[in-house]
Amino acid sequence: MRDAKWSRVSTALAGLLLGCGVPQAGSDGPVGVDGDCPVTMEPHGGAAVAKPVIVNVYWGTYWETPLAAENAFLPAGSIPRRVWDGAWAELAAMPAFWAPLDEYQVGFGSWGGSGTLEEEDDDRKPIPEERIQAALERAIAGGALPERADGIYVVYLAPGRTAAADYIGFGGSVISAHHSSYRGGGGSRRIYAVIEAWNETMGGHSVAASHEIAEAATNPDGSGLWDPRTGEEIADLCIGSESLLVPGTSALTAFFFRVAQVWSHGSCDCSGPKL
Repeated sequence: MRDAKWSRVSTALAGLLLGCGVPQAGSDGPVGVDGDCPVTMEPHGGAAVAKPVIVNVYWGTYWETPLAAENAFLPAGSIPRRVWDGAWAELAAMPAFWAPLDEYQVGFGSWGGSGTLEEEDDDRKPIPEERIQAALERAIAGGALPERADGIYVVYLAPGRTAAADYIGFGGSVISAHHSSYRGGGGSRRIYAVIEAWNETMGGHSVAASHEIAEAATNPDGSGLWDPRTGEEIADLCIGSESLLVPGTSALTAFFFRVAQVWSHGSCDCSGPKL
């Protein structure tokens, strides 16, 4: 969120909503500075997620339905969930994906599987946060999603669906994703992110998702790591700076394996090679 600060939208949400802004056209992202680093990433009493487990969560039947026609990234007949799961299972197994978080006490994470939320309606209105949380909890309780103590549940909305939280509480900024947490069954903490579908302005889902995963791991409930002067988290400072984790130049490779860089307090710059 380049120009938006995290904020509590409602105490009824039982969680802190933190958002990812759309990068401005022509932005090269932040660069390091000489002398004292002007950014201070500080913990605020909470701990990072030591070994995150990425669980993909798909909202609606779109993700299980073969594509009727090809698009810029996938051929006709592709089942989006299968392709996306394959990419994230590979990303989550890459040491390079997790390495930038090591200085913030986030260790090597893993892939935890996926599930579909059978949530469909016709009104197409923005989805309230309470509904997203309730759908997640039903799926975990019913066994449709694995229950992971260190899980980060990444919810992918179907094309045309939006989250209500992405348009409130951020000073009018355009937001395409956010992360939050709530208390589930038995008081267990559920950490999750919500990503709006096929947002090519973010360089593909992988950029928005990796941005939120990094911030959810280092600031899962608002008491973790952020700059007290600006409210920005470690990926907010690096919007527009990305890395490609798999060699290749195809549109498919760029779409699925381009990930957000994060702020390194040690080097006072965005970590990872620039594209």
